[in-house]
Amino acid sequence: MTTFVNGIFDALIFWAAAAGGSAPQPPGFLDFLPLMGIIFFVMYLMVIRPQRKQMQEHDNLIAGLSKHDEVRTAGGIIGKVALVDRDHGHVVLVIDESKGVRMKVALTSVSTVSSASENKDTPSSIQEEEITK
Repeated sequence: MTTFVNGIFDALIFWAAAAGGSAPQPPGFLDFLPLMGIIFFVMYLMVIRPQRKQMQEHDNLIAGLSKHDEVRTAGGIIGKVALVDRDHGHVVLVIDESKGVRMKVALTSVSTVSSASENKDTPSSIQEEEITK
């Protein structure tokens, strides 16, 4: 039995000597590579993917923009679309129809759109009241 233990002990000493028998090496670049991959994957799921989805929704919103849609810009301006110029990247909004106030804004500044069909659901008395104000 002691020869068996001595044999195992000799094998352990041989493996330690074959490995260099020196102090353990600090972790190298290849040890951090899986961790970096996991961090990138989490960043993709939490930041990049939702941002791409939001950009796609905004692009679809701008692509569906048409005349007489009521829009709200990122700056809080509300108006009806009078002209959409996709070549130059701007929209002309009618802010106040009675005074003929128009404003040219960038297409990318449009944040929300409510189509003209949605505005028809409002009773005419309320529409008249909003126009007179």
